[in-house]
Amino acid sequence: MKTLHVRNLRNFLLAAALLGTAGSVFGQVVFTEDFNDNDISDWTVGSENLDNFGSSPDILFPPVAAGGVVQLEAKASCFSEPFSGLASTLTKTISLPNGTYILSYDVSQSTTFYAFCDTAAIGESGILVNGVPISPVSCTVAGDCGTCTVPTTTVSGCFTVTGGSAELKLRTGASDCGDSTGVFDNIIITAAPNKCPLSVGYWKTHPAAWPVTSLTLGTVSYTQAELLAILKTSPGSGTKSDASLILADQLIAAKLNVANGSNPCLFEAAIAAADALIDGRTIPITPKITPNTAEGQQMVSLANTLEQLNAQTPGCTP
Repeated sequence: MKTLHVRNLRNFLLAAALLGTAGSVFGQVVFTEDFNDNDISDWTVGSENLDNFGSSPDILFPPVAAGGVVQLEAKASCFSEPFSGLASTLTKTISLPNGTYILSYDVSQSTTFYAFCDTAAIGESGILVNGVPISPVSCTVAGDCGTCTVPTTTVSGCFTVTGGSAELKLRTGASDCGDSTGVFDNIIITAAPNKCPLSVGYWKTHPAAWPVTSLTLGTVSYTQAELLAILKTSPGSGTKSDASLILADQLIAAKLNVANGSNPCLFEAAIAAADALIDGRTIPITPKITPNTAEGQQMVSLANTLEQLNAQTPGCTP
C-alpha cells in the first residue's frame, strides 16, 4: 500500500498523482494543453479594463508562447483615471458533455509595484471556467516599491458543465501601479470519478482495502495503525461524548473514499471545513470537546454532513 498525506482537494490531487493513485482520483482525461508546440493561434487574446489611454496608459503586452509555456503580462496605469486595474486574458471554448470535472494546471505569478509606492499593488493569475475562478494564485507588494512572486505551483479545482461547453480563460491581472506577469502550463481536465463511497464501518473492518496508509487530519499526519486506533475508540454517547472523535471517524472515511475513487468535488468543502476546525490538534483532542459546546456542535454538524456523503448515492459506480 501507499502513503498519502491529504489536507484539501488541491493537495490531495497532487499527492495522488505523485503516488500513482491518480487514476482512480482523476478519472478520464478529456482535455490537455501543454503548449509544447508554442502555438496559441486557436486561443483568443483579450483584456479587461483596458481603458486608460492618458500620458501614462495601461500597457497590455501580447501573450508569449515559448519554451512550452504561455506568459501573460499586464501593466496598469496609476497616474490618471479610471483607476480600474488591468488584466490580460487568453480564451478558448471547448465542447464537454454535461457533468462534473476537475481542472489542474501549473501557474506562477509575479507583480512589481512601480509607482506611488506608499499604498499597495496586487497581482493575480489563474484560469476561469465559464467565468468561475479555479484556484488562482496572487501576491501583494505593500508600503514600498518592489516585486512579489509566487513560484510555479500546480493548482486544481472542480467545475460543472451544464450547457455542453466550457470557456477556459487564462487571466493575469494587476491593480493600479502594478505590473503583473503570469506563466501557465500543463492544463488538464479530467472527468470527476464517481465510485460509490463506503461507510466508516467498512473502512474500520477492512484495513487491507485501504488505498493509502497515511492521512492528515487537520494538519497532523497519522499512520494507518493510528487511524485504525481512532476508528476503534468509542466516542461515547450523549452530551458526554467526544465530538472530535465523532468528526474524525467520518473525516477518515471521507478521505479514504476520495482516495478510493469517489467524487472529490462532492467532498471538497466538507473536508476542508473539517480540517480547518481540527487544525493542528491531535485526535482525540484534549481537553475533550463535548457536543453541547459551540465547537462541539460544529464538529457534530460537519460529521453529519460527511456521514451523508459517505453513504452510497444513486448513480455511483460500485
